Amino acid sequence: MDLEESNLDVVTMQEMLNSLQNGGKIGFNQTSNLDSSSNAKILRDEIAMLRKEVKLATEAEETSKKAMDDLASALSEVAMESGTANEWLRLLEEQVAHLKKEIERLREELELQMETSERLRVESEEQVLAWSVKEIGFISYVKKADEGNVSLKQENHKLNEALVAAENTTRIAREEGLKIMDILKDDADMLRYR
Repeated sequence: MDLEESNLDVVTMQEMLNSLQNGGKIGFNQTSNLDSSSNAKILRDEIAMLRKEVKLATEAEETSKKAMDDLASALSEVAMESGTANEWLRLLEEQVAHLKKEIERLREELELQMETSERLRVESEEQVLAWSVKEIGFISYVKKADEGNVSLKQENHKLNEALVAAENTTRIAREEGLKIMDILKDDADMLRYR
């Protein structure tokens, strides 16, 4: 039984009670063997019972209304939290999408850097090899130059010795030439005076 029906029943019973107390017999068969005071007592009991039911129904309705208000409040809060969570989720999804793009960009950049690194490593090895060949050639050239220098020094030393010997020979020859000239001069002087 809902609250409105209970209220209607209470009003109807109250009217019947008032009618019985005023001497009428509304709602009762005249052949009934109950007298009006017993009818009034039954109606009072029924009204009291209905009032209790109305009170209980009212309390239940208030409890139900409070529960509905609490539920509406909780649903509103849940809806608000759901909206916040959905916004947070949307932001997270955007961040994830951005991070995926950034990861892909970094992966591509890493691949490019690795390719560049490999190319530079190969070029470096080629340059080291070329430099090693040049270095070996340069060392060989320096060794040959040193050997040539040693040979030139030895040749120069021999030439110096030959020059000193030639100078000595020249000096001795000059001295002998001068002696011969002195002898010839003395002989010429002697021949002239003779």
